[in-house]
Amino acid sequence: MSYLNLEHKLLEVFKKESLDHNLIVSVSGGMDSMVLLGSLLNLQKQLRLSLVVGYVHHGRSDYEAQQSYRDQCYELVKGFCEINKVKFISNNNNLMPESILSSEEEFRAFRIKVYGSWLQEFKGYKIALGHHKNDLLENQLIQMIRGCGEKGFLSMSLKSDNKIRPMINMTKLEVQSYAEEKSIKYLDDPSNSQSYYLRNWLRNEWLPQLEEYRPGAVKTMANSLGNLGRALMDNSAQFVLCWSKVYNASRQSLSVDLLLLETEAVSLSLLAEYLRLNNSSKFSRNQLKEILKHLDTPQKKHSFKMLNLSWLVQGGEVHVQQN
Repeated sequence: MSYLNLEHKLLEVFKKESLDHNLIVSVSGGMDSMVLLGSLLNLQKQLRLSLVVGYVHHGRSDYEAQQSYRDQCYELVKGFCEINKVKFISNNNNLMPESILSSEEEFRAFRIKVYGSWLQEFKGYKIALGHHKNDLLENQLIQMIRGCGEKGFLSMSLKSDNKIRPMINMTKLEVQSYAEEKSIKYLDDPSNSQSYYLRNWLRNEWLPQLEEYRPGAVKTMANSLGNLGRALMDNSAQFVLCWSKVYNASRQSLSVDLLLLETEAVSLSLLAEYLRLNNSSKFSRNQLKEILKHLDTPQKKHSFKMLNLSWLVQGGEVHVQQN
């Protein structure tokens, strides 16, 4: 594959999907993010991009090789930016982890914290990430293994909140080909070969074994999950429409009558979203059903307590208060 194909795909996705042009490119020093940065720099004039490069340093490590890798990546990305005259930022001096990070969840939470600080500094910018199609498959499998809803399954998409993933529909092979043809310099994370993390176990062991046992299965599964994702996105658009009707932002309440007009599945999803808005994320489907039962009553004015919240129903609306 000619490297021009990857850049052509990026041009198309930016124009077709109206992606943001003010970007903080999150670059780890690995192949994927270095390819994203290199290709965006080549397209900078055509797309009129304003680029800032951000390196997230994950701090100290118990393992010397991992610590060395992080420091080397910092120097690699910083040096690349100096050569190419692009602004470089990092948390290396002012926002390092207070303790050693050990789990995937801790790494992810820390990155989100750093991204938030960058977005405060660069108003109107979005974070550009180097995830590709293979990453998407792994993420979908992990979400299902952990037990996810629609939101979790769609968490790695082309556009989500303050992030974009321009290469999400490109394969790892396409990214590798670009790196080879353009002689992109990058560093391999030594932890990628360890199957301690679930993502690495899927990538290094389970998916290759599945492909060996049933050739073509990985591609078929990826296509099936892609179809499911598109169907969920259609449902998500419908959900946004329902939410706009049921939720009153000024009063931070839900219309009980309109909520009960929806199917049970939609009503439960709306209640779940309302709980998240009120900083309540630990609940079960059965608890949502119980709340729905409390709301589905001829009483016009009443209250009840669930999930450490006081639910107040009055004037056809329900709102919550912290206990």
